[in-house]
Amino acid sequence: MKKHDDTDLLEWLKERYQIRGNLADALDMANRIFRAYPLTATIERYREIRQLAEQLGQWETVQAEIMAFLKKSDNAALQITIALEEGQVEKALNLLQSQQQSKESRNGPYANAFDVGIDVAKAAEDSHPYEAMEIYRRYAQTYIEWRGRENYARACQYLTNVRKLYNKVGHNELWTSYMTGLCERHRNLPAFRDEMAKAKLI
Repeated sequence: MKKHDDTDLLEWLKERYQIRGNLADALDMANRIFRAYPLTATIERYREIRQLAEQLGQWETVQAEIMAFLKKSDNAALQITIALEEGQVEKALNLLQSQQQSKESRNGPYANAFDVGIDVAKAAEDSHPYEAMEIYRRYAQTYIEWRGRENYARACQYLTNVRKLYNKVGHNELWTSYMTGLCERHRNLPAFRDEMAKAKLI
């Protein structure tokens, strides 16, 4: 087992170590499972390692090692999820920003973090409303470009969040200007305008 990363066997060993109260070796197995496939590592695995390391009084050291590993493996999505888990909204925003595409892409506005961008926006609404607005706008634009009723409806959900934040910061006139420009740019998309009307955006 020292030479292989068969995660099924590592999982079996980890569970046996835990049953026997051998937390140090259980932590070692959990770490090896987490690192076996860096791009598929999960927040659940991270939490498991944290729980074991905290019981051993080693969490500070282990966490630093994990974050260095994730940075090297370029798993931006998990780094962002962990930052949100730890209440580090500004760090999550910076990590998401590092994934921003230079141009609007058919794959979305954030290269390797598409699935977590909205989570960042939700977490940032209170402390960083302008950054949250920008994230929502980028996702709305992506779904508009993907076309189709379902995508237009999703875009309208995010636009509703943008309106709420503009109202929150007291810039209703900027919302009006933004929507005027959006409607003008997409005036040839009647289905999108219909979805906007359903969402009471226009």
